[in-house]
Amino acid sequence: MKKLFILISFLPLLPCLVRAQTTNDYSRSLQVAVEALYVNADYQGQSPVIRYSALYTKLLPNTRWVVENGLSFTDRYTKDRFYTSNVFWIDNRSQLVTADLTFLFNLLTSKHHAIYIGAGPSLWFLRNGTTHDVTGIANSSGVIESVSYRRAYTSDFDIGVNLRAKYEYSLTSRLVAGVRLGLGGNLLKGTGEGTLYGSLSTVGVSVGYRF
Repeated sequence: MKKLFILISFLPLLPCLVRAQTTNDYSRSLQVAVEALYVNADYQGQSPVIRYSALYTKLLPNTRWVVENGLSFTDRYTKDRFYTSNVFWIDNRSQLVTADLTFLFNLLTSKHHAIYIGAGPSLWFLRNGTTHDVTGIANSSGVIESVSYRRAYTSDFDIGVNLRAKYEYSLTSRLVAGVRLGLGGNLLKGTGEGTLYGSLSTVGVSVGYRF
């Protein structure tokens, strides 16, 4: 009778134990994300600005907090026409790599749905390329066929902050897909020092695998 009483006493705790075990089994994930990035200086002739990210997330034990580590790459350039000719060349080019640490809180307790909001610090590495001495090269008829130029690069480090909101849906117990919104900005450099400096907003999708 005593053993039966002890067993009955533990029955209400079983769902919690099972849920905790399930969470521990899949407390980490690897994800990839593709996001469109909006730059204040957008204009005609600019390349699509896409941000590619590799993400590692970990659920903090017994909480709804998630730590997300991300490494992202963005490549932006503009195409300019050589005067009235039909010849274009890649003009100014900026490449941005960021390492982001984001602390996210899950607003839901659903098994399949999650809405996260959070923020964290970032490390920025920016490489800017500008063109100089642009010269048109004409054929024997005097028509410009190509251009020659010299490109000079400068590099900068910076620190920044990032704000993040995302929705995730569990396709299976291990596979997850989501939609991401983000806003980031650098803290040290002026916006005039690079086309990818300043406030950068993103929207995109992600897929991942839990383990």
